[in-house]
Amino acid sequence: MVLGGLVTFGQSLVVLLLEPIWNLVLFPRKGEAALNAEPGPIEELFAWITKTSVEEGIIRGEAKQNDQYAALCIVVIFLILVAFLTAAAQYLYNQLANRVSLRMVVDLRVSIAKHLMGLGLGWHGSRKLGDTLSRVSSDVQQTLAAIKVCFGDLLQNGYATVAFMGVMAYAAPELSGAVILSVVLLAWPVSKLSKRVRRRSTKSLTTLGASVQVLTQMFQGIRTVRAFDMERQEVERYERLNEDYLEDTMRMVRAQSLTLAWTTLFSHVGIALLLFVVGFGAIWFDLFGDGGKMMIFFMGSAQMYNHIKRLTKNWTIIETSVGASERLCAVLAEEADVRERSDAHSLGDISGAVSVEGLRFAYPNSEGPALSGIDLEVKAGETLALVGPSGGGKSTLLSMICRFFDPDEGAVRVDGHDLTDVTLTSWRQQFSLVEQAPFLFHTTIRENIRYGRPDATQAEIEAAAVSAHIHDFIQTLPEGYDTDVADMGTRLSGGQRQRITIARAILKGAPLLFLDEATSSLDSESESAVQAALENVMRDRTVVVIAHRLATIRNADRIAVLEDGAVTQAGTHAELIAEGGTYCRLVEMQQLAGSEEREVDPELPASTEA
Repeated sequence: MVLGGLVTFGQSLVVLLLEPIWNLVLFPRKGEAALNAEPGPIEELFAWITKTSVEEGIIRGEAKQNDQYAALCIVVIFLILVAFLTAAAQYLYNQLANRVSLRMVVDLRVSIAKHLMGLGLGWHGSRKLGDTLSRVSSDVQQTLAAIKVCFGDLLQNGYATVAFMGVMAYAAPELSGAVILSVVLLAWPVSKLSKRVRRRSTKSLTTLGASVQVLTQMFQGIRTVRAFDMERQEVERYERLNEDYLEDTMRMVRAQSLTLAWTTLFSHVGIALLLFVVGFGAIWFDLFGDGGKMMIFFMGSAQMYNHIKRLTKNWTIIETSVGASERLCAVLAEEADVRERSDAHSLGDISGAVSVEGLRFAYPNSEGPALSGIDLEVKAGETLALVGPSGGGKSTLLSMICRFFDPDEGAVRVDGHDLTDVTLTSWRQQFSLVEQAPFLFHTTIRENIRYGRPDATQAEIEAAAVSAHIHDFIQTLPEGYDTDVADMGTRLSGGQRQRITIARAILKGAPLLFLDEATSSLDSESESAVQAALENVMRDRTVVVIAHRLATIRNADRIAVLEDGAVTQAGTHAELIAEGGTYCRLVEMQQLAGSEEREVDPELPASTEA
């Protein structure tokens, strides 16, 4: 702000010094006019700058041509020095303004990313990825433009407008009051039009988010799109949304154009009317004491209107970005589903015993509870298998144990510690998670495995890969562990991707292991290799597994059957067979199919008859 003020001072000083140069050097007063003229503050400044006997000579009309020439040269040299200082201040101002604005935007991006990562899975599941990406990219970019305008042109043009109003007030106070009043009248319609720009900007950005969402889905589901020969329809849908975006944006542009056109019209008509009033006043009422003041009044008014036009343009840019900033603020206002308590303590070494006590949970806006009164216990080193029909609550229960959600009632405890009493970081260090859909980052196999423990050595990475039955395959690749798996690991098969995620879990070395249908989507050959890898990682760990394979289920220490958010059966394989019910029907279906080693599908409804 100080640098901006220095720049404006340098610009206005040039205009102010035109008065004494005009009156005292170029067209000096003579005779009675010179004798009766009292030197004003600018003429006094002129006298101080020239260091000559201006008081006795130029101002009193007694100076020789040599004195005038010397004074002119000194003032020109002074103005050149002012120009250098003003340019240096302008350079530093632009550097600092851009650095501050860019730093704010970088911090904003990081804050948004951090905030989004802290929001619960429920929020992420309910939001469209394309809209979120649009907010993080396009909205932040528009906010950057507004911040740069605020710290750049807006501040400087605001300074300049006020400064040149002061120049005008010095030359003609009465006329300046009328001009300032006209500026106030100009501001009213501009503010009304700016609000229209803001509203239409918000709608335009919303439409842009919808188009990004369609584009994201097109590329994420490219195989499905091509399989159903829907490329043309998807592109047409994307085109329609872009046409909507074009129309919404043009509505905003029309409001911007109207604002700028109104400002241009007002300023030009205002200058014409001002010229008439000044001419009339000068002819009939001698409003100006001399030509120098009249000149700086006109130059000041022209500069003021010029900066007002720039100021209006800057303001429309800011109003355009208000919609973007409001969308970002809406994201930042979202509260995390899972919040760490201020007095939460860290978990140390644990044995791995997990208990679920009276657990109740309902998703927001759902008709009924997803879990109701769940009580389960897994001793250290045991394996608990969760089976049951689709929608029974298995994945929800596992998410509660991972603390992706907090329960509405009840508690999840590990070694007696309520998870809501411990820090999130210390709890997440205690478990590894292998999901049904393996996720790999677009990087090398080495980095994907090392994600489980960033400081792991190559020998440790290879040992984990051996345990996951994937090392031999990696060795056959031309680049070995340096092979880039591409986006989402598309260069590898499903079984290969799954075994890499298992290697990642093995490398982490956590005492708890959670498996969410880790083999359900694999073919028999891949499933056999993954199952062997899982047996290695399950050894000497507490395991909670959502299972679709009878071998995994039957070998579990305890089995829990979940239906409609409640545990309807719990016990060992033998106990549940003797008890009958849903679990027994699942096993009978497997036996009737011909072999206990074939796949059983616990997702079938409990009412299905053999």
